[in-house]
Amino acid sequence: MCQVTYLEPGQLSELEAKNGSKVTVKATPGPVLGPPWQRPENGYLVISPQGQSTLYYEPHCVYNQDLIGKENADIVITPVIKQLLPKFTLVSGQEDAVRLAKLLHAKFIVPMRNGDLDAKGLLASIIQSEGTIESFKELLSKELPDARVLEPTPGVPLEVSAAAS
Repeated sequence: MCQVTYLEPGQLSELEAKNGSKVTVKATPGPVLGPPWQRPENGYLVISPQGQSTLYYEPHCVYNQDLIGKENADIVITPVIKQLLPKFTLVSGQEDAVRLAKLLHAKFIVPMRNGDLDAKGLLASIIQSEGTIESFKELLSKELPDARVLEPTPGVPLEVSAAAS
């Protein structure tokens, strides 16, 4: 049986595993992607038991700097390559992703590859990408030299603790 809990930005939910350990999920405000009356999408902070480590996930790299700046996250999962429509940023990345990692004092950044897809049609033909993972790494090294970019392989678990050694 699946239980779904909708969180408004700022709300918390605690999830308990069968072994009794608990993970806390906190919603953060993300972007409004549809009409202006639509609710914004959420980003999420996932906090391990006893706050040992925290992960932040935001699939558009759009965040409220004032609210996020009060948080910390060891791991940030976000896009690092921008996706642009004419006169509109669809997905942020590059400098925005560096700023996010710096705000959260991230040790590890896991780039989302949401632009790596085989899309067809009119809209797909006008979407432009800006930046690369390599250019992101270069920007990041100037602002947060101790942070590491971890590039996962689809279908293969990514062990962050092993990557830290």
